Amino acid sequence: MATIAIYSLKGGVGKTTLAVNLAWCASTLSSRRTLLWDLDPQAASTWLLGGAAPGDHARAIFTKDVAPATRARATAIPRLDLIGADPSLRGLDQLFHDLDKRK
Repeated sequence: MATIAIYSLKGGVGKTTLAVNLAWCASTLSSRRTLLWDLDPQAASTWLLGGAAPGDHARAIFTKDVAPATRARATAIPRLDLIGADPSLRGLDQLFHDLDKRK
């Protein structure tokens, strides 16, 4: 199993485009079961893949004992699942930034 993370605090650099295209390639061209975890509070990947779930529950994965797998939803693309984002993730980028500074 491979893990690929796309992260930058700067906006407009193509993170969403790259993430969605890599996920599509892995699931379609490589025939791999793929999970795209959208951590952007703007939820563009979630919107593009039609995985919007009602409510602000995405942050619960980080604040409670919620297994990420329980939040995964199938998309219209075979073998591509999505853990969607929502506005509850605002401030998560700062948490990641602070964690990165500690290294």
